[in-house]
Amino acid sequence: MLIKWLEPVIEANSDEINNALLNNEDKEVYENIMRIVKGNKHLSQDDVFEIENYFLLAIRNAVVVSYTSGLRDGINIYRK
Repeated sequence: MLIKWLEPVIEANSDEINNALLNNEDKEVYENIMRIVKGNKHLSQDDVFEIENYFLLAIRNAVVVSYTSGLRDGINIYRK
């Protein structure tokens, strides 16, 4: 399928969008979450690391799913 063929482009563009989000729009959100997590004395450093990784992974997955969905929609519209 065309989407499989475009996977390298999807990955690269998703990375670019993800980085833009974390460095601009969602930077404050990310910093606030990390401040709260790091301030919790009941969490170990491993827990803090895992929470940060899960947060970053969730954002990246949302970007990939959204980008791929938009690309599919665009392809379907073009085909009509």
